[in-house]
Amino acid sequence: MLKEIFCSKFKQPKIVFHKGLNVILGDDNGSNSIGKSTMLLIIDYVFGGDTYAKSDVIDHIGQHEICFCFEFGEVNSYYKRKTAQSKTVFVTDAHFENEKELSLDDYRKILLQFYNIHDENVSFRNIVGLYSRIYGKDNCNEKFVLSANSKQSFDDSISCLIKIFGKYPEIQNRKEAKKKCEERYKTFCAAVKMDFIKVYSTKKDVDKAEKTLLLEKNDCLALEHQLLTDTSVLTPVQLQTISDLKDEMARVLALKFSHRSKLGKLQVNIGKLKKKVAIDIERLQIYFPSINIKEIEKINEFHEGLVYELNKTILKQITKEKEILESIEKEEEVIRNKIDSVISLNQANKVVLDKLIELRKSVDNKEKAIADYKKREDLKAEKKDTKDMFEKTQNLILADIQNKLNNEISILNEKVEGKEKQVPLCSLSSKSYTYLCPDDSGTGTNFKNLVLFDLAILALTRLPLVMHDTLLLKNIEKKRMDAIMKLYSQEKKKQIFISFDELADYSPTTQKIAEEYKVLTLSPGGNELFGISWSKKKTEKHN
Repeated sequence: MLKEIFCSKFKQPKIVFHKGLNVILGDDNGSNSIGKSTMLLIIDYVFGGDTYAKSDVIDHIGQHEICFCFEFGEVNSYYKRKTAQSKTVFVTDAHFENEKELSLDDYRKILLQFYNIHDENVSFRNIVGLYSRIYGKDNCNEKFVLSANSKQSFDDSISCLIKIFGKYPEIQNRKEAKKKCEERYKTFCAAVKMDFIKVYSTKKDVDKAEKTLLLEKNDCLALEHQLLTDTSVLTPVQLQTISDLKDEMARVLALKFSHRSKLGKLQVNIGKLKKKVAIDIERLQIYFPSINIKEIEKINEFHEGLVYELNKTILKQITKEKEILESIEKEEEVIRNKIDSVISLNQANKVVLDKLIELRKSVDNKEKAIADYKKREDLKAEKKDTKDMFEKTQNLILADIQNKLNNEISILNEKVEGKEKQVPLCSLSSKSYTYLCPDDSGTGTNFKNLVLFDLAILALTRLPLVMHDTLLLKNIEKKRMDAIMKLYSQEKKKQIFISFDELADYSPTTQKIAEEYKVLTLSPGGNELFGISWSKKKTEKHN
């Protein structure tokens, strides 16, 4: 548990905590800007949060250190965080002198070990971040109890809930399989979009292609028979060889065209480039008799040098392109000779042969496009199946969590409201969640329900602590708050941190609980957390 926090900037430098309820107590006037929320943010900072280091406290107090101690069993562990180095945690001795540095991530892993949470699927902040509900953080919306912040996705919120109940390993494999199938399908569709893969759009297109394919295959058989019975006697192997060579020839000719085009552009460029780009000095002197001739000559020399270098560069490129073209033409000749070596084109029926090759290409393309269509449909079906299986498994887990939560919330709600009032119900699924009280959606009821939800999570899971700011509690009517204070005080193993004020308005029982469990009392007039309030106009300079 958190045992103490020390800061030399505090009015009360050392604050000692205990198991169960810890109250940051404000005054009876409910004064603001005295440090109640700030103290909770500091506790959150001690538990690996990062909101405090970004708060306006730094602007008014300056950079400072937060020192703290955890107690587990009989062992005390001492640490320190500096607001100027918020991503580093310092392991210290009992006097908070530095011994070694830890990254914030490594420190959070140590907290998992401290609280005996052995689960590679969760981070410490996954567990405690949401349930530290403090003004200045983005997790105090009473209508979205599972949202750690407004940008958190629904899937992430649900995953965090499943993780805190220790159920994530039951769906991890299915979630990974779902993700892989989605990525495969997405990659395939991207290849289609970029024309790397040709695929039919609809089943109707496939049916039409299959009918055409049957006719083309029959035509191929007829042409092959015609060639095989001709005097040239072309074998199937010869036909395939010629088809492959023609494909290679098409590639070479395309390459030849590309380099010829490039060579042409280079020759045009060098033709346009003037051999000498110079300023006419004699004409210039007519209009500007006092001009500095030496400077003009220097410019002319520079231009001439530039033209010479450009000419030289382009000529090199032209020579290189000619060499490439010569190599391509040799390759073209080799392919033509190979074709001639397979068959004498004068003897073969060229028209039949070319038509057969084109038909074979069409057949191949259609067969591949049909196969790729079926591949895409298989990937789509696989994606849907893995998604359905994941959601089915997840929904079973969520149904179990839902039942446990609703049972615990019902018990807690009865202690607050009695048996007559409606019980808030949590409904969870892989696609949505709700948490509300039927026929009662008032602000006070919603905040009361939020508190009960957190206390239920605290009771049912590995969550080691909750924090509730006055922002939540002030919206709850006094009678309900009296009952909630009793619930808070009944926690003996884990830690609850709340900020609370206007104590005189509550029952004697609540007053007694608050006094008994208070760890810090704050009020205006010099008894603020840091001894000053920067919300008021300054009448004197504070040191």
